[in-house]
Amino acid sequence: MLLHSRAELEKSLGLTVSNIEVYSDFMPDFLGEFASALKEFIIPKVAENPESYEWFTHWFIIHREENVTIGGIGASGLPDENGSVTLGYFIDTKYEGRGFATGAVECFKNWIFKNPNVKAIRADTPVEHFGSQKVLLKNGFQEYERDSEVVKWLLKR
Repeated sequence: MLLHSRAELEKSLGLTVSNIEVYSDFMPDFLGEFASALKEFIIPKVAENPESYEWFTHWFIIHREENVTIGGIGASGLPDENGSVTLGYFIDTKYEGRGFATGAVECFKNWIFKNPNVKAIRADTPVEHFGSQKVLLKNGFQEYERDSEVVKWLLKR
């Protein structure tokens, strides 16, 4: 089955269509960036690595009671030569501040660390996105670098 939109995918999974409003203040073109990443990274990497596709794909964060996607989470691929993986996630602005991102990151980091080759997880946040920074702090990440736009985070095994 070939799906052409997020709404089609949600419908095919029996979910309510989300009409997600991802980071309207911080990342207005996130969905365009995601569409590009899907075409240029996710699909080719999954095709190249079918036995470990879960390391290259994007996972929905689903609000069980509402049966709707409220965000997404994923990794940059298998651990690199230093045992590092980069984590990325987002939450629909309507669901921020309610613990969903914290819980999703906790579950995903635990899954990532099941791979014995992973020594560290990295993540980046926009400097002004304090909510996302709190999510990482609550999950044990430590800031290791910052510039005028991005804060870089690290969680070691």
